[in-house]
Amino acid sequence: MNRFFKTKWSQARRQYVVTDENHRTTDRKKTLVAAAVAAAGLGLGVAQAAYVTPLAGAASPEFSGTSASDATARTTADPAYVETGKLGSTKSWETDEYTKSHALTLINASQAYAEGYTGKGVLIGVVDSGAELAHTDLSGGRIFGVTASGTYYHDGDRYPFDQFAGGQADDKTGEYSKGEAFETNGDWILGINDAHGTHVTSVAAGNRNGIGSHGVAFESDVAVGNTGGTDNMNYGPYQDYNYFYAVWDAVGNTGAKVINNSWGTNIRVENDQGVVDSGWHYDVGQVGSEFDFTTGQNGVEKEYYLFREDADKAGGKNFMDAAYEVAKKHGLIQIFTNGNRNFQNPYYRAMYPYFTPDAEQYWIAAGGVDITADGRMVIMGNENGTHAGTDDDHGGGGYNRAGVAKWWTITAPTNVWGASIDPATGAIDGDGNAATDSKDNHGWGTAGGTSNAAPHIAGAMGVLMGRYTYLTPTQVRDVMFTTASNTDGQEGLLEEWDSATGVPDNDYGWGVLDLGKAIYGPGQFLGDFAVTMNDVDDTWRNDISDVAIKARKVEDEEEDAAWVKRKAVLDEKKAAGPLTKEETWEYEYKTARDEARDLRAKQGYVGRLIKDGNGTLTLTGHNTYSGGTIVNGGTVAGLSDSFGSGDVVVNAGGTVEFHTQFSLKKADKDDWVEDNYAASAETTDDANVVVKKGGALSVAESGVSLGNVTVEEGAIFKVGGIDETMLTDLWKDPTKAYDVTLTTKSLTGAENLTAGTDYAFFSNEIDTSTANTVKASLKKRDGGMAAAATTENGRAIGAAIEANPEGETFAAFLGATKDQAARTFDSLGSDINFTAQNLSIVNSLTLSRAVKDQSTGYGTANTAKLGNGAEVWATGIGAWSNSDAGGASTDLDADFYAGLVGVEMQVCSATKLGVFFGAGSTDFKGGVDGKIDSDDIHAGIYGETATGPVSLAYGFAWTQQDRELTRGISFMDSVGYGTTSADADLMQLFGEVAYTGLNTDAYSVEPYVGFTWVHAKADGFTETAGTTAVTSEFDNQNIEVTTLGVRGAMPFKLATVDMKVKGDVNWMHFFGDTAAEGTVRIGDAAPAALKGEELDNLFGVGLGIEAKMGESTTFGLSYTGAYGSDVTSHGVGVNVRYAF
Repeated sequence: MNRFFKTKWSQARRQYVVTDENHRTTDRKKTLVAAAVAAAGLGLGVAQAAYVTPLAGAASPEFSGTSASDATARTTADPAYVETGKLGSTKSWETDEYTKSHALTLINASQAYAEGYTGKGVLIGVVDSGAELAHTDLSGGRIFGVTASGTYYHDGDRYPFDQFAGGQADDKTGEYSKGEAFETNGDWILGINDAHGTHVTSVAAGNRNGIGSHGVAFESDVAVGNTGGTDNMNYGPYQDYNYFYAVWDAVGNTGAKVINNSWGTNIRVENDQGVVDSGWHYDVGQVGSEFDFTTGQNGVEKEYYLFREDADKAGGKNFMDAAYEVAKKHGLIQIFTNGNRNFQNPYYRAMYPYFTPDAEQYWIAAGGVDITADGRMVIMGNENGTHAGTDDDHGGGGYNRAGVAKWWTITAPTNVWGASIDPATGAIDGDGNAATDSKDNHGWGTAGGTSNAAPHIAGAMGVLMGRYTYLTPTQVRDVMFTTASNTDGQEGLLEEWDSATGVPDNDYGWGVLDLGKAIYGPGQFLGDFAVTMNDVDDTWRNDISDVAIKARKVEDEEEDAAWVKRKAVLDEKKAAGPLTKEETWEYEYKTARDEARDLRAKQGYVGRLIKDGNGTLTLTGHNTYSGGTIVNGGTVAGLSDSFGSGDVVVNAGGTVEFHTQFSLKKADKDDWVEDNYAASAETTDDANVVVKKGGALSVAESGVSLGNVTVEEGAIFKVGGIDETMLTDLWKDPTKAYDVTLTTKSLTGAENLTAGTDYAFFSNEIDTSTANTVKASLKKRDGGMAAAATTENGRAIGAAIEANPEGETFAAFLGATKDQAARTFDSLGSDINFTAQNLSIVNSLTLSRAVKDQSTGYGTANTAKLGNGAEVWATGIGAWSNSDAGGASTDLDADFYAGLVGVEMQVCSATKLGVFFGAGSTDFKGGVDGKIDSDDIHAGIYGETATGPVSLAYGFAWTQQDRELTRGISFMDSVGYGTTSADADLMQLFGEVAYTGLNTDAYSVEPYVGFTWVHAKADGFTETAGTTAVTSEFDNQNIEVTTLGVRGAMPFKLATVDMKVKGDVNWMHFFGDTAAEGTVRIGDAAPAALKGEELDNLFGVGLGIEAKMGESTTFGLSYTGAYGSDVTSHGVGVNVRYAF
């Protein structure tokens, strides 16, 4: 049903309304009444964005809807479904579910699946008339609705032609008012939505479960936004800016980078200017007709003017401005359908970037093709395809062509199977007839039009975004564009294709989507193609040209010449008086187009590759792009003719690597096959190379021939293309070398080349004595893996790995680059655990010092003595320590906190004994090396015995630490980040002898000597870096500490409070197991013996003040410090003592 409805502006309704239908015939005139009757009889509910063919027995092709909760039937996935698809085999993916519709076959989807790309891990968006998520094709949680809310921007309705095409929604007009609140979820809604969105969503990403058909990106997640209506919503200038901004933004907020927009029916248009009231009609150009962009009423820009008119009346913006703004905000791609009226140009939605050129980078216009009886793909309207109808000379029944939107149009198959629901009841029934519930097609139906071409494109974008995770959405889109096919599926050109291969066509745009080719890299560069590849390698196999951007140069020059003339006319009019509204709008959009042309001209209309990031990009095609290649980082590898005709410029940090051939795997019908590429024998297409300071030129095999090569001082020459087998041979026989020779047409600056290699364990030597030739030789470095490390622990790691040369760990590490080896040595050789053990020992001495102070009563004010002689004390300790890295890797800070409570009693005149317990925490902070959080428990006993002028303090202390280590570890490029738990225990025996004979009533001075024995142990644990297990074990430590010091105190009175100031200086010497040690085992390598920094001499100082707060209570505040070559500690103590 393809009819043309005349429209005019209704001021009362603030919208364009249908007034007439006209068929252009040779001998019959239609009246307005006849037009209305025909429209009412033939045009009810037909969504011109989607031609729908019902199943046999269906009453009508209309879409409608009910709520998910009220649906009367549900289909369920087969729980016994087992995926038959396997990597390497295209045939294995081509199940009955795959071939249910012709589309997946026509876009070569099985090639992508067999290469491992199904859209998994990617989130795409669909905005349509809701989606029935209970349908088996959409269930399972991958596909979900998003909620949009806000207030309407202006007064209006969703169905401005409701007197002719109200659809089956309960609300036949969908009216809304400015400022009215809305909140809508993407789930399908009873009485509001129809089946269109359910079908479209399933075509894009429906489940592959052995039932019905499946979507293109069947493992992608999908965020569904709701238009708030059915497919009969009109996408002329009627919909609300705020509403659609909210919906598109809600989808964008999920992280979706492409949104499919298949919904809606077009504004009615007319070519015949002889009919009544043609004021609001515009000519978008019948197929094969000429159209003039400058004649106002008859120009293709007429629909644009309608949107501008609507925006002016509504407050400045229309709903298509929202699409652009959201795309720009989120950096996502908007897909819009071209429409189904057999016109030469799309409707305004798809054509939007023509008038707003900056939007082109965010846009895809979706065209459609169908299949003829002999299997050829054509745009319906050229010939009647499968399910296609016929119409009169207005061209109804066909799909709109690319026209002026050809630079962002791609075409996809349509008339396809997909999920369906009963439009009246919501039952999941393909044809809405309960009598067919038992049929195999229950729950599915076919639908066509560009509405169902678009979700194939959206699904393909999902697959390709999963393939090219390092590209921007626009770059992924351009890969899809430049690999599209211009053949009809029978090895001939698409019917009426009139452009050169690789140049967009006026009918098909870039051509028909070819997912099977798109997964192998771009087919063209459309200007600067700047790619950043960090920690990712990839291979592009397609031949890459830049014919399209060069063709656009010709078109731009023609358009520019026309604009110069037109601008002169408009400037003359402006000088004489104000321009009309349409002339003003024309001036604005054509000025924007002129600025866009200037940007392309500034770039030079050439394809250029710009590579950043540390990854490797390999090019295997015979490429002809002309703008050159710039390598700023990582490696670009290729054949000598893979770099086009421009210079290859290698900047500092970048490498260009040349090969004579590549042998790759490629998925085929039954299994992988060899895919071989070889350099051209011609020398005219050899690359020209400029290597800047710090850049590198690498050659993988002898026989590489280049054009003109220029190297600056500090440029590097490497041997490339080395595989594991070659490295293993070189390692086993240090007398062997791998030699390569490069020949050039001319070599300028050969004397500037320096030998270099990325390999950590192999060296390179070069010879430039022969003119225009470089020879290089790669061999094993002296000293083995350990020689590449810079720390003792790193050397131990290297020695342990190479100790098992037959192991998997050795094989994985042999080809390490210098950076990979350095990261591995630094990470796995980290002494964070050893340093934490040392600082825990220092903190344990702080704790025992606090206990000894309680034992001796040194520095406290007098306390009241009750009859039983028992005293209770409490002290809080805070110590902040640091151990610098020294020759090891970790600079560690430790924050130690403890609260202790003790009780002591005089057991005889010369001796008292006590017991204490407490808890606290230690936080070890090592920056990039990680952190350790420890919960601590403390307990012990102590005593003091005085004999004449000699005092002896002694005791035992025990600390248990429940440690949680959080850090990342690296082995090669694998990184593991997580938290591991392990316990540690510290036990100490301490004793101290002090001479008290120097004390007087006015002061006290006590020299002392002490001895402490500490036993420390810690549990081991296992971490993983990728698939490599890393197990750490720790040796027990026995450390002895001798202390020599002197302390003093002086009492004084402040008002009525008795107080005392005290001081302490000491020197501590550590001996025994002063360095923490342990082993690390990496995978199947030998254990590596690691060691931390040693505890050495410490100089200590203490300062404090105490006050007697009452008859039985004293309060003290103190500072303690310890200073050594590697360890520094600062502590603050608070003490309260109560005597019973």
